[in-house]
Amino acid sequence: MSFDTVMLLARSLALIVNITTMFLCMRSKRSKLFTLLVLAGCAVLIAGAIRIAGLSGFILNFSGLLFLPVVLWLFKGQTFQKVFAFFMQYQFSMLMISLADVVTALTVGHESNIAWVVMLLLTLLFIGAYLTAVLRFGRRLFDRLFIDGRRNEWMVYSLGAVLTFLFGMAVRWADIGAWLYFGLVLFILWGFGVLCFAIVNTHENTKHKYEADFAASVIRGASGYYEQINELNNKLHIFQHDLKYNLTVFSNLLAEGNHVELERYFSEVSGRLEQTTPRVYCGNSVINVLLSSYTERCEKQNITYDVSVYLPKEIPIPNYELCIVLGNLLENAVEACENLDGSKRIELIIKPLGKQLVIKASNSYHVESFPVHEAAVDENTLPPSTKKGGGLGLVSVKAVVDKYQGELLVDRDSKLFTAYVTLGL
Repeated sequence: MSFDTVMLLARSLALIVNITTMFLCMRSKRSKLFTLLVLAGCAVLIAGAIRIAGLSGFILNFSGLLFLPVVLWLFKGQTFQKVFAFFMQYQFSMLMISLADVVTALTVGHESNIAWVVMLLLTLLFIGAYLTAVLRFGRRLFDRLFIDGRRNEWMVYSLGAVLTFLFGMAVRWADIGAWLYFGLVLFILWGFGVLCFAIVNTHENTKHKYEADFAASVIRGASGYYEQINELNNKLHIFQHDLKYNLTVFSNLLAEGNHVELERYFSEVSGRLEQTTPRVYCGNSVINVLLSSYTERCEKQNITYDVSVYLPKEIPIPNYELCIVLGNLLENAVEACENLDGSKRIELIIKPLGKQLVIKASNSYHVESFPVHEAAVDENTLPPSTKKGGGLGLVSVKAVVDKYQGELLVDRDSKLFTAYVTLGL
């Protein structure tokens, strides 16, 4: 076997490693089997095209770019996130080959009879170490990288990944010297590591700030709810104190046979009794506080607020994450209704269905705001927010949905915007 043959095999291996890494680290839009079959089919087609075209080794370095449209189609995430991940992984796998080539040149030289053996062993060693790191840390790293899906930031990150890839692939060690190229490879790897650390750190700080703000809003809602409970308790004490007088009036009206007045008086007392009864939507006190906190807001803005909740006593989803989903759906619904004229409505339905918890949130909205009829929600189809900075609400909802292997779908007609959420139980 010649050294050139090993180099050709190594470049093909780098392409396979890149595809494998994307499959292991990214979340598929469809089933894993379907994704794997499509990737394998595309690999065969591209390999056949390369063989027929007779591409040179240098041009072969860029042949993997043909996979980019397939990756954008198959995997979840914001477009620029997927571009960043594709070029970062592609460059890493190609740099493993370049590193093996440089080390071979520095140790035994390309003219040696054992050069192809050394190149093959080093390639397998570096690629094996890289895949081991991917298997152990890849999915977790990608999940942390993609916490925040704001388009403008990822546009900059992906542009940096593309430019670094083009620079790394265009520069050959034979032109600048083996030691300088070796240092360049290490610098690129270090630079990507620092960039990933900075992205994760920035996005997690943003996420923690958002979570703290959201927790504060929940606490404020709970404070208002308990104040309402105290007020209702005071009204209830007054009602209990007046109960004997009301019973006396009932008795006298009944004795007189004045059924019309009796019915009117009974309606008045029933209305007062209803005002002293706190709203209880479900048996989960934390979720009940959250749902009740939106009752007063909806009443003030003349929004019809219908809630139907059935929660099992024990579910594997912590209250905090359930509050993120429900709170953001309701907040977006109230925001959409605020500036509407005429009839305004919010409807929330929560119930288990099989091994999933199903949440349906519908609200009135401006039709012009959402031109798409129906879509599976990712960062490309999230409804636009009017909040400063673009809002992280539905991005946070989607993070919880992905964690529990669920779905977030939206549907729009001429009157209602509806979000459907499923969470695995």
